[in-house]
This record gives sequence, structure tokens and C-alpha cells, in this order.
Amino acid sequence: MLTSYLKYGANNDPIQVTKLQNFLNSYEKMNVNVTGIFDKQTENAVIAFQTKYSLHVMGPWNRNYGTGYVYITTLKKINNITCSLPLTLNGAEQSIINEVINRKAITKAVIVTPNTSNQIEVKGNNDVNKNVPVLEIETESNDTNVALVSKPSVIGKFWNFIKSLFR
Repeated sequence: MLTSYLKYGANNDPIQVTKLQNFLNSYEKMNVNVTGIFDKQTENAVIAFQTKYSLHVMGPWNRNYGTGYVYITTLKKINNITCSLPLTLNGAEQSIINEVINRKAITKAVIVTPNTSNQIEVKGNNDVNKNVPVLEIETESNDTNVALVSKPSVIGKFWNFIKSLFR
């Protein structure tokens, strides 16, 4: 049924998008306008589909939430439903998925320990902590909390620089 990857904002083949939209309406009983354009409505319907079949679609990626991107496993699940094609991954597809899973994560869990002076001590992966924006916490106790700290993007670094000029 589908032969190409699709996503919002990409230069998608309108015939493929139309097939996707018809699939979402016919098989998944969604109310998607069939326009041949991968719009936000289509993206949201794909996310709902990915959530419904998250074990097969998002599980191989070690994710439990949809992305809206009709990529390897989403395409396979759609073709499995419509054409009874197997859900097995070939070597190249598995390599792509493994690369994504094994890629250095942008966000890592770290331990944040507030102390009485409202300073914090961050314990975790050192390269994640480089250039980490200042975390401000208000707490009345000295309990240990877990937080997610993400490396700032170039835009984030620029924004932090601009903010520092006006402090």
C-alpha cells in the first residue's frame, strides 16, 4: 500500500498521502480529510495510530509515544494491516533503528540535590552537564530530586547569552 516515508512539512508524494489518509479513515475509523497533503490533522491521526499500535510501531525504537512520522515501523504496520505483509525488519532497517537507539541521548537523567543556600549539586553524566543552564529550585527540604537536564541547543546557548547581557 505505502512505499515511501511521509511526514508533516516534507515534500511528500500526494498519492502516498492520499493512500495514508484513506487507510486512516477506512481501517482505523478516523475522520481525516483526504486532500493528499500531509497536514496537522493527518499528523495527529498518525500519532493516534502509532499510540494504538505502540508495541509494534514505537516499541522497536524504545519509545512509547508517537512521532507522527510514517517511517520504517509505522509503514510496515500499515502494510501489515492492509496487505498482510510481515512486520519483520531487514538488516538495513534494524541498523537504522539501532543507530537511533544507541545515539548519544540529548537528555539524560541526573540527580539534583538542593541545599539550604538554594544552590544545587548535579550528579550525572559529565558531558551532559557541560554548559547546562542554571537550574533554579525553591525547596524547603534538603531532599534529593530527579530532574531531566538537556544540553542547550545552539539557539538555547544564544538565548542564554542574550539573557546574561541583561542580568
